[in-house]
Amino acid sequence: MRRCATFAVSAACFAFATSAQAEAARGSFQMRAYVPEFCEISAPPLLASEGDGIFTGTVLETCNTEQGYSIVASHRTLGDGERIALSYAGIQNQLQPHGWTEVATRAGARYGMRPITVRHTSLASPVTIVLTVTTF
Repeated sequence: MRRCATFAVSAACFAFATSAQAEAARGSFQMRAYVPEFCEISAPPLLASEGDGIFTGTVLETCNTEQGYSIVASHRTLGDGERIALSYAGIQNQLQPHGWTEVATRAGARYGMRPITVRHTSLASPVTIVLTVTTF
């Protein structure tokens, strides 16, 4: 008899729990999440050799901010007569002699591979170009 009573109480608790879950399923709830801002350019080293030349490649641009951001190219100071042209995702830029050039501006989140082309002339020594992301 005791075993039967234990089973009856357990069955009643299970039925109540199932009924309570069904009641809760009819309601609504809110969920909030905080997603941290993440922006990055994944690029191989962009090394322009001495003299004249051209090279092409791709970079992975990733940024989830809705505020907007810039892609910036930094490099050593260019001497007189040294020139570097950088095409970033179809946007043409002549890199500034002082060593810092904004090469693209974005509004909103972006993700994808971007083509790049670097043309250089009259370099007295090699130049390494580093691409970075600067958020607004």
